[in-house]
Amino acid sequence: MEFSVKMQPELMMNAIWVIIGLVLLLFALAAFVVILVCRKAPRKKPEPKPVKPLPKTWETYRKEAIYSIDKTVDELNKKGIDKREAYQRLSFIMREFISKMTGVDFTTKTLSDFKEMDLEKIPGLVDNSYAHELAIKKKMDLEKILENIGYWYNPEFALKSSANFNADAEKAKQMVRSWS
Repeated sequence: MEFSVKMQPELMMNAIWVIIGLVLLLFALAAFVVILVCRKAPRKKPEPKPVKPLPKTWETYRKEAIYSIDKTVDELNKKGIDKREAYQRLSFIMREFISKMTGVDFTTKTLSDFKEMDLEKIPGLVDNSYAHELAIKKKMDLEKILENIGYWYNPEFALKSSANFNADAEKAKQMVRSWS
């Protein structure tokens, strides 16, 4: 009884298996590197949609001005600023307030510019949609504020002043509240 045995070559002996193994190993390494890089890469955050601020109303301007005046009074009382700086801030706050209320830039005008201005031609004061009495009241309010800004020039530019800032700040807040 004769039989023949045909033996297959060992696994390592066949070059195709070695090549397949290397290709699979390289593929696994490439996948590992790609996954690692993707996790570490910064992700773009979606940009938030811009929120349009609500249009500001006269009441908002009033609140901003009163808050700024109160903040200035607090800083003066805590000795964070001196009286001269407080009057400069008060003058700017009131100029900014009337600029917002009238639409005319008062922040860059001098006292002599105020005196030469024709208040009848300011668009925020005399408007056809308002009653005549309201326009007169607004003009009187503006004249009072401009007059007080002129009054505050002395303590604002003096080296030392005996003016009572707290009383002037209360007067300014009252003018802001009473603006029509």
